[in-house]
Amino acid sequence: MFIKSVSRISSIATSVARRQWFYLPSAARDRKRCCVHTETSHCYYDSQSGRHVPIHDESKITAYYHSEHPSASATEILGDAKSLGLAGALVDDDEKNIKDINASSFGGTVFLPSQLVAEEDMQHIAANINVCFELDAYESADDKVATEKEMSGIQRIATGQTSIGLFASKYFSDEVDPVLTASATASLMDNTGVGDFILLSALEASYSDDSCADAMIQLCEELNYLDVEGPTIKSRLIVSAMNDDQVEECLMMGINKYIVADETGLDMLQNIVEEQGKQLMHNK
Repeated sequence: MFIKSVSRISSIATSVARRQWFYLPSAARDRKRCCVHTETSHCYYDSQSGRHVPIHDESKITAYYHSEHPSASATEILGDAKSLGLAGALVDDDEKNIKDINASSFGGTVFLPSQLVAEEDMQHIAANINVCFELDAYESADDKVATEKEMSGIQRIATGQTSIGLFASKYFSDEVDPVLTASATASLMDNTGVGDFILLSALEASYSDDSCADAMIQLCEELNYLDVEGPTIKSRLIVSAMNDDQVEECLMMGINKYIVADETGLDMLQNIVEEQGKQLMHNK
């Protein structure tokens, strides 16, 4: 019990330190990170990572597809995403063949769970495949080391980008402290280099579950406090569009990437985006 308490205090202290940076005025944050950009480059220099990163445009919203039908094939999932004009899709069943994804004409991002991709496959997957590592903030110490080692190995040889997925229902309830979840996410990014995107989608929850939507908002807030190398956290977040209030809150945070399960969800997102004077981008 004492060890767990010390661990929690350490995690909260880390989170508080990260928040201190977040609450600086924007100009002060820019000076601290030496972020210099021009209108022509659409990038700024991030001194923490030592590279130029894209400017986050909160006015342009993109949507990704996650099918509600677990029996759907990879070809069907990507076909639906393409017909809806979406920027990408999540494929999460081990029966979906990498060869089918590689052969697809879908040009958007395909998020593929890391457990479906062996290291030897990494040289043979399309560049638009994003390998997604699911977060488990409460692994044993030995499992954590082994998992991070595997992640680092895949990250080094990945031809495309990588992401971290928060899918378990515990992350979208009062079962897990969002401060600890955010801290675990930051630790994983720091230790492995994965995390071009962070996906938040409560796969086991109903999209009409208000308590789940509220928990997702709180988790987004905690993640946004993180100060990490490279692009800001809000530019990496891809969150499920669950209901009107949740989407409105996330848009006001500056989050511009959302997951929808069908055309109804896409229409809801479109309406809210337009109400806020923003633009939902469509892939043609």
